[in-house]
Amino acid sequence: MNVKNLKERNKSLILYTLNDAGEISRKELAARTGLTPAAVTKLTAELIEDGYICEKGAVESEKSGRRERPLSLRLEDKKILGINAERDGITFCVCDLGGRALKKLKTPLFEDIEDVLKVGKRFLADSGIHVIAVGVCVIGSPAEGFAVWKGEGLEKRFAETFGMTTVIENNVRAFAEAELIFGNIRNHSSVLFFKWGPGVGSSIIANGRVLSGGEGNVAEIGHYIVKEGGRKCRCGRRGCLEAEASSDAIREELAAYKGPDRQGELRRVVDEKLKLVVPALLNTATILNAQEVVLFGGMFENADAARRLNELIGGYFGGFRDAKVSALNEKRDYIGAVAICAQRLFFNAE
Repeated sequence: MNVKNLKERNKSLILYTLNDAGEISRKELAARTGLTPAAVTKLTAELIEDGYICEKGAVESEKSGRRERPLSLRLEDKKILGINAERDGITFCVCDLGGRALKKLKTPLFEDIEDVLKVGKRFLADSGIHVIAVGVCVIGSPAEGFAVWKGEGLEKRFAETFGMTTVIENNVRAFAEAELIFGNIRNHSSVLFFKWGPGVGSSIIANGRVLSGGEGNVAEIGHYIVKEGGRKCRCGRRGCLEAEASSDAIREELAAYKGPDRQGELRRVVDEKLKLVVPALLNTATILNAQEVVLFGGMFENADAARRLNELIGGYFGGFRDAKVSALNEKRDYIGAVAICAQRLFFNAE
């Protein structure tokens, strides 16, 4: 590693530490990072000049009695364009790197990438907001060419169209990255994320990092086979959890119901699907020795779904404590895009 790379890595370490700690002094920053006070002073001065961090009002130190000026990240003045593609549509969003949405547009799911690029450019121009990067969250993995827009070189096409840094990532992995940056799970060594909506998916955080397998996926719970001879899945197999238990599958079953008690039928169908979900979730968590399970997705907008899921978990005895719905669930249509851009621009020196 040359001196320049070491310097950039140390800057990333400072930024990541500030993200974790909030406002802290240079002295405390040196203690947490293991860098010398002189190195921290020099590097933070450069980061302030470049607009990545800022000084807050002076406060009196409890230990020394001196007045110190704590440091914090400066994210709110940096904007990105997020594009989040799900089976039920695309969300275009201009947001700041602090995680706040400024302008949104929801559209159907365009299968032609040219339509996505055209709408995205028009939306960005209409917003009148200057952005510094584009974050794109999609279904599938880079190795598959992604499940919505086939073809190679997607990141390059977005970058050329918008003329700026572009980051593309699987939407479940991107959400897990958002939990690392904006959530409260940094101290857990193993966390399993479970997404339940039009798609069913999972991701893993281990030792502070989102894991990636050989093809970009790890513990792809949506493609666990849970029903012999079941529905045909997009992966080509039959009986996968996604094919059997997604919100699309639930809607399909409800559409066939002609009785008078639709609410009762909805509860019955969801409960039936949960009995497929919970064993797959428990088995995955057991293999990973997960300390925590984080839930997100459209199905968890209803608190009863999470409550019933935890009831069924309790029936198996043991295992992790209650699975919790993410505090970021309401931001799931854009927060992953923010996180992958923040990771690329702020926290990744490579």
